[in-house]
Amino acid sequence: MNNVVIAESQAASVEIRDLTVAFGSLNVIEKLNLRIDSGEFIVLLGPSGCGKSTLLNTIAGLQDAFRGDVIMNGCNVTGLEPKDRGIAMVFQSYALYPTMTVEKNLSFGLRVARMPKKEITRRVSRAAEILELTPLLKRKPSALSGGQRQRVAIGRALVREVDIFLFDEPLSNLDAQLRAELRVEIKRLHQRLGNTMIYVTHDQVEALTLADRIAVMKGGAIQQLAHPEVIYNQPANMFVAKFIGSPSMNFLAGTVVEGSLRTQGADIFLPQGSALRGDVTLGIRPENIAVGEDAQQKNVTWNGLVELREPLGGEALLWCFFGQQRVCIRVRANQPVKAGDEIPAGFNLADASFFDSTTGDRI
Repeated sequence: MNNVVIAESQAASVEIRDLTVAFGSLNVIEKLNLRIDSGEFIVLLGPSGCGKSTLLNTIAGLQDAFRGDVIMNGCNVTGLEPKDRGIAMVFQSYALYPTMTVEKNLSFGLRVARMPKKEITRRVSRAAEILELTPLLKRKPSALSGGQRQRVAIGRALVREVDIFLFDEPLSNLDAQLRAELRVEIKRLHQRLGNTMIYVTHDQVEALTLADRIAVMKGGAIQQLAHPEVIYNQPANMFVAKFIGSPSMNFLAGTVVEGSLRTQGADIFLPQGSALRGDVTLGIRPENIAVGEDAQQKNVTWNGLVELREPLGGEALLWCFFGQQRVCIRVRANQPVKAGDEIPAGFNLADASFFDSTTGDRI
């Protein structure tokens, strides 16, 4: 039953209920549920093949659902065509018409829909102002930079004046500097408009900087759905902990024996009364490990031989060993440490995450 008002969904802008999407006999997404509040910026994050673009395309109506429902603003739109869902979509490819000016590209869909000229002019002018395209309206795409072309693509969605915007990896074709600039513009756009935005990316920096909440996906399932700070500091499992952060979280695998976590070549003493049992993996972010005098204040300390130093401008990464396991430490660039040095290092257990080594789930 489609295009029917669902009263209990009124508070949600988009709701996915028990969604299954199949390609032949393969279920790419199975019984997925997701609720997105009105005005929320949700990022679908994960590696290639995790199902994030398939989920976005199903929300858009570009991919059929095998089972389940897509609810938008309280109405079941599962069987509706994309044009009838009240959405606008921005793709990875700009897909601009090369023979048309920016103004014509922005207005093309509205002209096809036979919208009154006065309304077309108003919408194009508004979108151009918001995206700072007004001076470029008479140019053709060949005279624009990559960032300007992507702004036109966003503007083409903006002129539709809908409640829900969908972005499918819109910045992946741009260089690093342009991606950073466009991230800021998309964030400003959301703050100004307050529309619901669903954004697909494999780039964790985009996810952490843009999202109100991040849905980390793997194998067609959502591994964790939470605020970026929660995703980063309290990952639900080892997959999320590995995928978020650059470099990723350090993992020290071991077994709890008589009040300590016995790892390869080194023991970590646990607080008295710890409930940890069996095979446990400790996770610690590189920036939560201190070196030198600062390490002496931590409750887990050791001396590590620096194998490699990677300068990163204002910071540096030190690769050394904890027992027989390699760890990465993020330090200030002026830290006087070089490869071959033996340094005191340490961290607090309060900054660590603990995972079941068998299931990978957070303990």
